[in-house]
Amino acid sequence: MKTAFLVLFSLVVLAGDAYAVVYCGNGWICPDGNTCCLHPNGGFGCCGIRNAVCCCSGETCCPSLHSCSADSTRCNRCPSFAGAVRGDAPKATSIVAARKSSFVSSLSRLLLMGHYQKVSCDSYTVDMKTAFLVLFSLVVLAGNAYAVVYCGNGVTCPDGYTCCLRPNGSFGCCPYRNGVCCCSGKTCCQSLQYCSADSIRCHQCSSFAGAVGGDAPTATSLVEAGKS
Repeated sequence: MKTAFLVLFSLVVLAGDAYAVVYCGNGWICPDGNTCCLHPNGGFGCCGIRNAVCCCSGETCCPSLHSCSADSTRCNRCPSFAGAVRGDAPKATSIVAARKSSFVSSLSRLLLMGHYQKVSCDSYTVDMKTAFLVLFSLVVLAGNAYAVVYCGNGVTCPDGYTCCLRPNGSFGCCPYRNGVCCCSGKTCCQSLQYCSADSIRCHQCSSFAGAVGGDAPTATSLVEAGKS
């Protein structure tokens, strides 16, 4: 009974953590409802808007259905979503620093427990079998958490993809991690790039000079999103 309780408790705790953060990559995380944006220094920042567009400065972002101005200070409405967004172009939102996930360190502590036959934990005594079951449960649930990207409204994209709004209000999946959604709602570009006005080409962000080489590639078509 005690073993089952500890396993269940671990699952509940990790499930809460899995839904409470957005995974940027390389161990970086942002709070749930944020968007990960690459920083010129190579790290990540957090934009406090879900499914946002990261500006080329690496320091600001705009809501979905917008594109960033050339100087990354303003947000321009996407013409493909006419009527969906009203008012003047808002000021771009500042990005805050991301943080490193503590999940790896938590696993390390559990593995360390396995080196001992019994570990006292307040009034409980955890044996190796219990520690193993807890660790196994954590690994399984963590794998599921990393396997999808949550767009909102029960819609998901595969891990490593980015959620992009379509003109009809549904979501499509951009096959790049932290990709940039184009204003057509049909294509996207890689991070460190921005979309051309016609959403057909991808141009390199000058703030990340040298990070992306070659001519402007053709924008990538979105694929269908799924349901969680």
